[in-house]
Order: sequence, then structure tokens, then C-alpha cells
Amino acid sequence: MNFSKQNKPTDECCNYCGKGYTRKTSLQRHVILCETIYKTKREQRCEKEESSDIPSREQLYHIIQELAIKYEKLDEKMQEVQKWLQLKKKKIDIVEWLNINQTKEETTALQEWIKKIRVKDTHVQLLMDENIVTAMNAILRDTEKKPFASFVQKANIIYAFQSSETGWKVFSSDEYIHLIKQIHSRILKELCEWRTKNIKEIAENEKMSELYNKTVIKLMGLNFNQDSAALSKIRTNLYNSLKIDLKQTVELEFE
Repeated sequence: MNFSKQNKPTDECCNYCGKGYTRKTSLQRHVILCETIYKTKREQRCEKEESSDIPSREQLYHIIQELAIKYEKLDEKMQEVQKWLQLKKKKIDIVEWLNINQTKEETTALQEWIKKIRVKDTHVQLLMDENIVTAMNAILRDTEKKPFASFVQKANIIYAFQSSETGWKVFSSDEYIHLIKQIHSRILKELCEWRTKNIKEIAENEKMSELYNKTVIKLMGLNFNQDSAALSKIRTNLYNSLKIDLKQTVELEFE
């Protein structure tokens, strides 16, 4: 059986009304309109309910008022936070802070502390086995109640307590070299005492004699110039052994 073009079956039909279309694009345009017309009552009711939730002009006015009040309160809180942060960020004069917070009665003055430094035979043994830097570090570590302070916020800067009258100040290069010279002379004195105790063995034993001579060279080879690598290492070790985070200390006091 033959069909004419007019009677040719359609390929696409609308799911709502059943109308057929040869072209798919035509069907799609039709479905958009037909879908609106043939929506279920439930869908229409849901849309009506949703549209009824849209606030009126008066309701919108009250909502905006509430938001404005909340914003004002939030702005006040932010201003308080900013003031608090500015207090936290306030620059601190470390010397002034030390003079206020470090009890002078419990801190030994620098020159008095230097007089108390003692070099032991174990320190001389370190010099023999290792080097002058190791020996100096051990002597500084073993001498208690150090009149020094250092902080993370001030890299490689050491503060020294001078006296009850003068208070704290930056530990200068000249003061540091004076300290090292004092320790150096006491190591030399202890080494001479060791030599006196072992004079016979040094004279008779070649290894003992060689050990003594090498130790003297280590000690006397120390350069007291400010550019000395050994002096720089000793000072850095002292700084690292003392340093604290001033920020944490200040925050704790604020709270």
C-alpha cells in the first residue's frame, strides 16, 4: 500500500496533547506552550503557594530594618576588634620592657657575674677533645644566673643587665669581647694548672706532650676581632640558648 505525503505518519508527538510534528524543533516549541496549559493541578497549586511566599513591600521594609540593626552591631564589634589588634601590634621598647618586668633584685649585674665564671678541668678536657668554641659554650652554659636576655623578635641581639642603677641595655660588641677575654684567661690558667699536675708525663710521654701543645695552639689561636668566626659562633649559641618569644609573653600578660 502506498501513502501520499499528506498521509505520511508523523515521527514526533506531544506527550501532553498527542499532536504530531514532523520536525523536532517544531515539537519542542509546541511543548513549551503545551506544558504550561496541561500542568497538573498539584503543580499549579505548588506554584501558587510558592508565589504567595513573596514578601510584601511592608515586610521587605521590616526585613531591611532588621538587617541594618544587625549590621550596625557587627560594625561596632569589628571596631572593638580593630582596637584590640592595634593594642597587640603596639611597638614595645624591649629595654623598657626588661627594666619593668625583670626583677632587678634577682638579676646579677654583668660584671659581678663575669667574676663568678669558673673554668673546670672538664672544660679544659673539652678544649683538648674538641675546640675552643665547644669549650666556651660549655663554660657559658654551666655558669648560672646569666645577666642576659634575647628574643625571637630581635635576631642575634643580646641584652645585658648592667646594674641596679643602670638597668638593662644592649650587650655591646666591646662588652662581649671583654667577656670572651676573661673566659680565655681563665682557661689558660686552668690549662697551666693541668700542665703543672702532669709535667712529668708531658716530659716523658710524646703523646701527652703533643696533646698539650695542640691544646695550647687551639687556645692561643683564638682571634679576638669582631669578625672572628669562632666568636660569632659562640655569640650565636648564647643568643639561641636565651631567646624567648616576647609576643607570647606579652599576650599572656594582657590576658
